[in-house]
Amino acid sequence: TGYAGVAALATGVLLMSMKGGRDGGFELHAVGYALATATMICAYTIVDGYGSRVNGSAASFILWEMLGNAVIMAATALAVRGPSVYRELETQWPAAIGAAAMSTTAYIIATWAMTKAPIALIAALRETGVLFAALIGVLFLGEPMTRWRWGAAAIIVGGVVMLRLG
Repeated sequence: TGYAGVAALATGVLLMSMKGGRDGGFELHAVGYALATATMICAYTIVDGYGSRVNGSAASFILWEMLGNAVIMAATALAVRGPSVYRELETQWPAAIGAAAMSTTAYIIATWAMTKAPIALIAALRETGVLFAALIGVLFLGEPMTRWRWGAAAIIVGGVVMLRLG
């Protein structure tokens, strides 16, 4: 049941990228980027899951990892865009701090879950975020909610149910 659930989730996510309608098919360019992104997500999920297990604390591992990333990204931004990149933060920092806090908390929770359950199970469940992305696209960006996307959403939800039962 668990394997079928993972397969259903993957199928649903793939179907979500279909155009639907009369022209059907995939946006091959977009699917290529999606597959590259999925490869990177897979890599960092494995690193984060095992890193948190070895460290003994998901929060500690992620916070140290994020500190390292922050130093590297700040130095890169300074090198590429110069000091002006930091002047832009003067008006944006409250929203940035709020978004960073929510993102960090969600990431620590997901990584903590990987210390308690199989990494593959948690990784698959995290991909249900595509449902929220589709909802945001429909509600705020004017994306069409096609029959393909409704079907894909149903398959994703079915996959989550199978994972829970498996």
